[in-house]
Amino acid sequence: MERITRSHAPPSARYKLGHTVAALLLTLVVLRSGTFVEGARAGVPAMPTGFAQPEFASVWQRTDAPVANGEVARSWTWGPQPGQSVGEQFAQARDGKRAVQYYDKARMELNEAITSTISPWRVTTGLLVNEMVTGRIQVGEAQFLLEKPSDQAVAGDVNVTTNPSYADFIGPVSTAASDLTDQVITGVLPSQVVAAQPGSARYGQFVAETKHNIADVFWTYLHQTGPVSTPEGTSKSELLFDWVYLMGYPISEPYWCKVTVAGKSYNALVQLFQRRTLTYIAGMPTGWQVQMGNVGQHYYTWRYGSSSSVAGPIKQGEPGQAAQTRPLVPSTGAPPSPVPGSFVTVQGNKFIYANAPVKLKGTNYWLSTAPFVGTWSSWDGPEVLSELQKAKDMGVNTV
Repeated sequence: MERITRSHAPPSARYKLGHTVAALLLTLVVLRSGTFVEGARAGVPAMPTGFAQPEFASVWQRTDAPVANGEVARSWTWGPQPGQSVGEQFAQARDGKRAVQYYDKARMELNEAITSTISPWRVTTGLLVNEMVTGRIQVGEAQFLLEKPSDQAVAGDVNVTTNPSYADFIGPVSTAASDLTDQVITGVLPSQVVAAQPGSARYGQFVAETKHNIADVFWTYLHQTGPVSTPEGTSKSELLFDWVYLMGYPISEPYWCKVTVAGKSYNALVQLFQRRTLTYIAGMPTGWQVQMGNVGQHYYTWRYGSSSSVAGPIKQGEPGQAAQTRPLVPSTGAPPSPVPGSFVTVQGNKFIYANAPVKLKGTNYWLSTAPFVGTWSSWDGPEVLSELQKAKDMGVNTV
């Protein structure tokens, strides 16, 4: 299981199940594909059933039970109820599979390597955003499946093709940044046809681990305090979560994007992290301006082809398990070469992406053994020269 190491301690303990409380109806505004204003849903109990593991229920209860029972008006950390439970392929797990469960916002994984039920690492949560952007599905500590990057909208209405997709962030994710703390954010997602108008948000914190800046509105959100549910079912106020444990590190800069929500166009600030996404819309009601995207839903749809992550448990052998039968691509940490036809190929003088020719004005280069920002921290002049010469021999103009 992968871990994030940082001076922050993740949540100090997992919580036992509390008592079931009655559901309260809250007014909600649904921002469809990804992120946005929500409250407790009608008919969903504060402590829903269907958790695949008691540890998953404890994690959910701490932050989302107060939302479900109407104690606090804030967006969900996980979602109103558990979704699909799957035995997913993982090479180092017992019998080659591990127990995972999907939620609107993320995926929980039972870490069998940790036997203590109170350990903060007994439940982990996958690098789902990183996988959807790169197209590399991790099925072991050093094993991956290859897939096209997700073209689903990170935020906004699912049927609006101009909304930013995970694939739109391939370029931004590969670009490292310098420390821009306190400067006004002016970056606009370059792939969008209709450019957003930058707002007044500033860069709030530079993260050296991935060389990206976190927006101040997101940094404040990630350090908020509020009511959480205790193991006894009572409430107390404290830091909601350890942001590195929950989000992972940022893998992009915050970008202003044009996002259509319920048919209305907004200027939205969007940032991708390893595990989740955050979106800020100034025009939303107080308490709902920053929200986590529905990454769990998006990932499940991308990997299994289903439109819902909350439709009930999957049994082994039912639809959705077929995705597990794709051949493994071994890796020692560097991205494996794409399977021909699955991502990019060269056919004569044509560059083929997703089985269709594309016209290139230029492309980025990184070392095959040290992709993205790793090229600059692991620079090897002779290796760079050798790889560029191979590209030139294929007919590629190199500079």
